Parts: sequence; C-alpha cells; structure tokens
Amino acid sequence: MRLFALLSAAVATLLPAWAAADQSALRSQVRWQELAAIDSLITEGECDIAVAGARELARQVEARQGPRYVGLAEIHAAIGRAFRRQSRFDDAIVALGQALELWQHNLGEVSAPTLFTLRDLAAVHREAGRLDEARQLAERAKDRVERLPPHEPLEAGILVELARVIIAQQKDADAEHLLVRALALQDEFLGAAHADAVETARLLIELHERRRQPDKAARLRGRLSAETSPDTAARCILVVTALRLVADIHRAGGDLRTPVELVRHGLAVTEQEFGPDDPNTAVMRDVVADTEAAARGAPPAGPAAGPAQQGAGP
Repeated sequence: MRLFALLSAAVATLLPAWAAADQSALRSQVRWQELAAIDSLITEGECDIAVAGARELARQVEARQGPRYVGLAEIHAAIGRAFRRQSRFDDAIVALGQALELWQHNLGEVSAPTLFTLRDLAAVHREAGRLDEARQLAERAKDRVERLPPHEPLEAGILVELARVIIAQQKDADAEHLLVRALALQDEFLGAAHADAVETARLLIELHERRRQPDKAARLRGRLSAETSPDTAARCILVVTALRLVADIHRAGGDLRTPVELVRHGLAVTEQEFGPDDPNTAVMRDVVADTEAAARGAPPAGPAAGPAQQGAGP
C-alpha cells in the first residue's frame, strides 16, 4: 500500500471522532494531513518531534489567520496530547486549556470539540492525581453532552472518563453504572470489536473482579478476542510519512535544517524495519540526499523518487 493512502486511511482514528460538520470545518481551516501526521507521531512516541512540528504549524496559521482562529484549537490539543503522553501534565493542561478556550470562543460551550477537550483535560488531571479537579471537569462534560444532539460515541467516552475518576477515588460502586451505559453505547454505535468498546469491557471486568462479581466478569471476558500483533511494517511506513509531512511544515516556515534531521531519522527507521537493501530504504536515501542538497542551496540530485512498487515506499 502506498504511504499516502496509508496515512489517509489512518486519519479517522488519529483525529477526534467529531460530527462530520465539525471535521469539515476544521479541514477547511487547517491542513488536516499535517494534523494527522502529528497525531501519528504522538501515537508512536515521537512526541518531541510532534510538538515542534505542531508549534511551527500553529505559528504559520496564526500569522495568516490571527490568534482567535478556530483551526488553532486542534493544534493546541495535539500539543496537549503529546505532553500527556510524556507525563508532562502541567504543560498538557496549559495546551489543552488553550484549545478549550478557542473551541468555546468559536463553537460555544456545547459542541463536540469543546466536550472532547474537556474530557481530555479531566484525564490529564486524573493522571496527575488531581482527582477533585478531574471529577469536576468530567461531570461538566457529562452535563453538557446530554444537551448536545445525539453524539453517542463522545458521550460514551465522557462516561468512561468519569468512571475512571470515580474508580481512582475508590468508589467502584458509583462507577459501575457509568461503564455499563458507556459499553452499551459503544456496542451499539461502534461495535463490540472496536478498540474503545474492548477497553471499556476490560475496565468493567477489572471492576467486577474487585467487587467480587465473578459471573459478571466471566460474561464480559467471553467477548474479548485474542489480540493480533501489530503490523510493524505498516507502522514504520506511517511514521516515515508523518516525518516527511512534519518536515514540510518546517520547510514552509523557512527552516531548512530541521527537515534534514527529520528525513535522516526517517531513513534510520526505514533501514531498521526493511533493511539497507530494500527499495523503500533506497527511496528514503534519495529523499535525504535531496533534502540535504536543498539545505545547502544546491539543486536536487535527480527526479523525485516514487514509492516502491512491491510495498509501500515513503
């Protein structure tokens, strides 16, 4: 599969599951491919690269559209997710707070992106051990999502986060009905095999076991299928594509040094996964050579290389 097709196919899982209108509005204002690339790097643990790319993208967007531009909200949210992945909770709260303020200013208190960010803020506070703040944020999100037109997957996610906070407060009995409701919504609207439904089922199994409810736990455990191993080659391809897109962000801002570092890193990733003699690796060597030449102000070495035919060259 070609890299661009892989990245496009991943966008649905990398970007928040908002209403179609919300996604369409955002894509018309911010380059969604770059946002998907940043999120894929966060997923794969390349958080420093993701933050640097997101900040440069935010600088470019703000210069064109101004500091109150709605498209900046998702960029700040991505920065918050990267900091959360690194357990840099204070930094994550600042970035997510910026996203929340922009969503509220542009879309109002009751909108899917606003509530999605409220949920993420609650999760960061929970992970930082600030349970009172986390519960206030999660309950605020729950109250508002009930006023939103039907948006069941988002509602389920908020219920799960509130349940996690309540469990952290050692109030398992109060969390059970929230998880049962969330799982019912996820089963109906996402399917029992969806990753969110599987995670909720596991959380509910753990709760049943702690509450000494083995029959309930056993019924849920029967629905879980064995996990398959990840396709490391596909993940490698996605990372390399994301690195090249983030390199383009820096290049658009006039930075020619950072793109060289990023494509060199992409070459190392490709060599490790595919080997030094694979056509995918050869394509990346050409990309590195052209990027280095551009940084020196020299003409490219040759025509742009295309993806390898037998697999998914970058």
